[in-house]
Amino acid sequence: MLKARGMLYTIKFLFLDIAGNRLSLPIDGHVKELIFWEKQAIGIGSIAEKYLAKVDPENQKNSFPDVLITYIDMQREHLNKVPRVLDVGSGPVSLLAHGHKQGLIELTATDILANEYKTLLEVYGHSSAMEGIEVVNSIAETLGSSFAGRKFDIIYCNNAIDHTDSPKNSLAEMTKIAEPGAYIIVSGRQREGTSEGWDGIHMHDLLLEDDILYREGKDGERTRLDNDLYLDTLFVNASQQDFIDMFIVYERTVHKL
Repeated sequence: MLKARGMLYTIKFLFLDIAGNRLSLPIDGHVKELIFWEKQAIGIGSIAEKYLAKVDPENQKNSFPDVLITYIDMQREHLNKVPRVLDVGSGPVSLLAHGHKQGLIELTATDILANEYKTLLEVYGHSSAMEGIEVVNSIAETLGSSFAGRKFDIIYCNNAIDHTDSPKNSLAEMTKIAEPGAYIIVSGRQREGTSEGWDGIHMHDLLLEDDILYREGKDGERTRLDNDLYLDTLFVNASQQDFIDMFIVYERTVHKL
């Protein structure tokens, strides 16, 4: 399928893949991320089967995180309307796409590579995976300005906050665009920076200690992420489930930042 991109692109793709992933040469982390997802689209990546199922609208229900249903239902009952949901760091295809298409949520997705992912989906014929869903190109550290004047009832960030330049600032920005009473849900893998060898976009370790979320760097410096923010911790789960061992639900309090 790489021929869909053209010969020169194919040569460049193969060179970057070999240089960055096999020879461990210093390739920009976001370039490596694009290479990773293109390999899934082609069908030769490590999670290609899951990816190809996720871009098929008929199978997207299987990717939807059922653990969110409780919080979606709570917001629907409280607001008496379909909750506005933001997926931060959604990747090429949001895990929440099925919920939007079924009318459970009003979904907006955002990612630093949103424009590149849109092209990727178009090139490989997967545009229907995000059809009808608003996608915004933004970094997590500027959500307040990217969504100025807008608020969300649920903000979901799965396996992404530790890929930002500043997880603490990213969580603070999520809080800025959350309605009072909104849920901010963070999930992912603990200590992914360490497990990935501090490569590419894996610049941080996240860890739970006494139900508190911390960021730790390669230098060992540790920072609590949720202090000085108007957040109450509603639920914490650190059990292993489908490569996820960290699930935290915060509630945005009525105070303003």
